[in-house]
Amino acid sequence: MMRLSWLLAGGVLGVLLSVTPVLADATYHHMHQMASSNEEGVRWYTAHLDCKPWLDRKDGCLMNSTIFIFTPRATKGSSAGTGVDHIAFSYPDAAAKMKALEAAGVKIVTPFRRDATPFAAGVVEDPWGTRIEILQDARYPGFHHIHLASTDPDAALKWYQNAFGGERKNVTGRVPGLLYGSLWLLAAKHQGPALAKTDGRSIDHLSWEAADLDAEAAAMKKRGVVFDIEEPHALVNQLGQRQKTSVLTGPDGVRIDLVQPKA
Repeated sequence: MMRLSWLLAGGVLGVLLSVTPVLADATYHHMHQMASSNEEGVRWYTAHLDCKPWLDRKDGCLMNSTIFIFTPRATKGSSAGTGVDHIAFSYPDAAAKMKALEAAGVKIVTPFRRDATPFAAGVVEDPWGTRIEILQDARYPGFHHIHLASTDPDAALKWYQNAFGGERKNVTGRVPGLLYGSLWLLAAKHQGPALAKTDGRSIDHLSWEAADLDAEAAAMKKRGVVFDIEEPHALVNQLGQRQKTSVLTGPDGVRIDLVQPKA
């Protein structure tokens, strides 16, 4: 995983960015989450969050272009308390969506508030501990953002941009983040007990896509990114398709997969 020295958060990072091009047009690939079974994870996210079928796969579903993959394993705990605090979905009428979720028996963590910032929103939790913000932002419907918790949010966002690119801008003009297509990566200041690693938690890891994983991994290493597994390794998915993947760790113990979907 990408263990970039925090020394690079300053001037050295600027030098690296100027010497080695950052991954252009980075594409976010998938969320990897824990569930009691593949089918239960898919059923819950399609029934309650309007995710769509993903090819003929039974272990995942789609929201916008992001794949949600579910692994049948007992979790070590909620997404809260890790470097990936929650994910967020945007609906045309967030208040009505929250009412529908409550009526369906979904666990409400924070009731809907019109005066919440930066969006009118509420928070629910899936049966396996993933916190989900329900908000209303017509500009970015569907899977809206991944919200990191970090001891140093600005340095964390610089790390992700150095690793995966993304457009640095403020959502609603106030909250800093990185934009990957229509998906935001946001970061909030964490204050409290030490953050747990995401590995084995309800959100196990994040994932970006690379068209040529060998070339991208080599370029990332030149920018100071450190991988947990040095060489990309091949695998065959449930549809018999050959893929490549590399594993790294981002700031605050966030596990990340870099994936080449077709190898």
